[in-house]
Formats: sequence, structure tokens, C-alpha cells
Amino acid sequence: MRRARHLLVGLAITFYYALTGYTSVWYFRRDLTTSAREFVLTGLLPLLGAVALTFVFVPEGEHAVVVSHDVPAGADVDVDSVENVLDVLEEELERRGGA
Repeated sequence: MRRARHLLVGLAITFYYALTGYTSVWYFRRDLTTSAREFVLTGLLPLLGAVALTFVFVPEGEHAVVVSHDVPAGADVDVDSVENVLDVLEEELERRGGA
């Protein structure tokens, strides 16, 4: 059960950082052609990081589904997929008064 929790938290972090890398490239897309330095620092490096994290997230996300089925029925964690984890995180944010 503890392993499943750590895996799911890691997946949430991986997803968030990959999404941040893609959005960073999109946000600074007009600045990419101003200089080679801007291209590397605001385009190439964030994009490479996002792609690398995506390649980590996808196989591990499939593994998380398998691990979550190993959690005992009476456990306080009942996660069938990564989508359910995101729903739980959204509910927690709403409970704490966030978005």
C-alpha cells in the first residue's frame, strides 16, 4: 500500500513537471527565435525535459494501475487508475479552498 502511494505521488509530480515543460515552450514560443541562448534555455531544454518525463510517466502510469490492484480491499487507498488519482487531488484542492 505504501509503495502504491509513493508511486502515485511520483506520477502526479512527473505529470505536473512534464505539463509545465510543454506550457513553458508554448508560452515563450515567440521568444525562441530572438537568440540561440533563448532558444536553448526557453525552448530546447524545457521541451527535452518534458519529453523525457512523458516517457517516464506513460509506462509508470500503466504500472500504477497494476500496483493499485494489489492494494487490499479494506485499505484507505482505492485507486483504479491515474485518472482517479487526479480526481482525488482535485477534490482535496476544493476541500482546502483552492481552485
